[in-house]
Amino acid sequence: SDLMRPEGGSSRGGESTIGNFLGGVALWQGDLVTGADFGVINPGGIRANLLAGEVTYREVFNVAPFGNTMATLDLTGEQVDLMLEQQFATYVDGVLTARTGDHPVLRLGISHNVEYVYDPTAPVGEKVSEIFIDNLAVDPEATYTVASNAFLLAGGDGFSVFRSGTNFTGGPVDLDSLIDYFGEFSPVEVDYSQGSTGLHLSAPLVAGETVTASISSLSFTNAEPKPATVDLIVNGEVVGNDLTIDNTVTVKADQTGQATVTFVVPDGVTPENAVVQIVTSDGS
Repeated sequence: SDLMRPEGGSSRGGESTIGNFLGGVALWQGDLVTGADFGVINPGGIRANLLAGEVTYREVFNVAPFGNTMATLDLTGEQVDLMLEQQFATYVDGVLTARTGDHPVLRLGISHNVEYVYDPTAPVGEKVSEIFIDNLAVDPEATYTVASNAFLLAGGDGFSVFRSGTNFTGGPVDLDSLIDYFGEFSPVEVDYSQGSTGLHLSAPLVAGETVTASISSLSFTNAEPKPATVDLIVNGEVVGNDLTIDNTVTVKADQTGQATVTFVVPDGVTPENAVVQIVTSDGS
């Protein structure tokens, strides 16, 4: 299967199979250098798709032609949250401000051991609500080692949070790292699971109340297989069954794959104990 960038005009704003793959390559390389908890890649650092079949040096070079050094850096959990918030906003004159222009979202490619939930309608700096690394909630006070290229870890593309990180440690050139990865793990299988999920609730989850849930970011934007339906589960009870997913591409944004359901919140649910699960027909 192909490793693809997002379709057309959304090429830096949507989640992609090749972006997440390269985040995984960064994690693997970071483990070899210092040990790493997760890997990321900036979307502008991905310059081509990788098509299924034998991969040549030229094809790998076309993906990563910059000669960037791979590296690791330590961030607090609070800084990891800000890193994800800076996909949608960056500091302008000291104020966190929404990204605008051709790239209102710069969607980081992130290794598949990371999942997060965000609300696309929330204010700048308050969009990301849940972050998990290796299925464990990120602790704002804990330290996490991120692996990426030196351009991003120096604060490139407006991700200034990295400038506050510590223990920067350099590694090999990105092209060499990618070649070594293929040498170690070929054949490479494409992972179609999504790292980000959009969720907006019209009201807090209180038992007996009627709430509308708007779900998004369930699908990739290019020619990858797409889930057809999704279930919404609250505290173990299915409140939305086989909801049809609208896979219309949302240009320049990480919201492709949307569904909506209005439901009555199950008995015993409070904002403090609510556990929401979103399960697509492909099991992701």
